Amino acid sequence: MTLWLYVLQRASALILAPLVIAHIALIIYATRDGLSAAEILARTLQDHDRATILGVASFGKGLVQSVFSLSEGAARALTTARYLTPSGRSLQRPLENCDLYALATCRDSHGPDRIFHTDQGRTVVEGGGIVPDKMVRARPYSRFESAMEASNSYFEFARQPLQGHGSVGKVFEFSSRLLDEFQLFLSRRRIHPSLAEWSSTVTFIRSRIKQEVFNLALGVEKGDEIEIRRDPVVQAALVVLEQK
Repeated sequence: MTLWLYVLQRASALILAPLVIAHIALIIYATRDGLSAAEILARTLQDHDRATILGVASFGKGLVQSVFSLSEGAARALTTARYLTPSGRSLQRPLENCDLYALATCRDSHGPDRIFHTDQGRTVVEGGGIVPDKMVRARPYSRFESAMEASNSYFEFARQPLQGHGSVGKVFEFSSRLLDEFQLFLSRRRIHPSLAEWSSTVTFIRSRIKQEVFNLALGVEKGDEIEIRRDPVVQAALVVLEQK
């Protein structure tokens, strides 16, 4: 289930919370891979105006199947129900040849989505799956960034002793000299970015190196904190919270 509840307090502290905590603003990050139970939870919180959903539309798995045993160890799974949210919206995405599925939502794929309303009167649509309140997509990788990730360059560089660059602590930052050493490290691996590629990626490079150094020196939890700070969904969530 790739759906997280990001609980961001106004002090900018971030907690990954598996439970709904009263009186704390909730931001739900929805992905295409979010299925079934995750979708039910997210849409329920949306219908009750308890959370703001950011991300992309989820898969839309809202059918319930009952399994009936047959002879010789076989079984048949029959669709017997569908999940509806508190406002009455179906979770199930439209299916091709949906007349074959008596409980699926059959509608013209080019027609408008059905309109529903939350507890506070906000307009929401059916559409299948989770329809975010605000669409926020993950940051795409450039060809240069993909090459560095595929070659495991950040991790391999972080394993090297960081002599002369200061101790690794929560406020550890990277000097220009360390970035020069990383560029030389890439060159030895036959990765030669153009000046434009390097300049447009240097901020991301600083963050990724710091993340891997923290993973190794302070633990994965501290490395995750670095990754979260550059996450476009988290950045969008902070903006939403400032507006509340």
